[in-house]
Amino acid sequence: MLGFKHMNIKKRMVAAVTLSFSLLAAPAIAANWVYVAESTSNAVYYYDSETIRRSGNQVTVWEKYDFSRDKTEKRRERKVRYRYDCEQRTDTLLETVSYYPNGKIEKFTFDTYEQKESAVTPDTVSEAMLEAVCGLN
Repeated sequence: MLGFKHMNIKKRMVAAVTLSFSLLAAPAIAANWVYVAESTSNAVYYYDSETIRRSGNQVTVWEKYDFSRDKTEKRRERKVRYRYDCEQRTDTLLETVSYYPNGKIEKFTFDTYEQKESAVTPDTVSEAMLEAVCGLN
């Protein structure tokens, strides 16, 4: 089998055009990380506005915690999916993905029976996140 450089010019053009169109046809999936807060340990917290889903008083969203400047944290980054009840001011952890500096990735999805709804503590990053995604600030 001959490689790309051994193809004649016409076949190369067809291959290049086909590849270009296949890349254009692929959907663009990009997060839009919105800054929310920075902790006293220098961790930075964001939510992805592209993943916000509303149902009544509830909002489900992906969040990102950047620990790259937090010397107390072993993980480099953590992404979590939370469900917030904007009226009751509660949150429920649904899924978590942790990224470590060595390339290790840990992912966990909570089954319905494992999901625990908790009151959001005032004056915390969690409260800032709830207010941001619920549009309360």
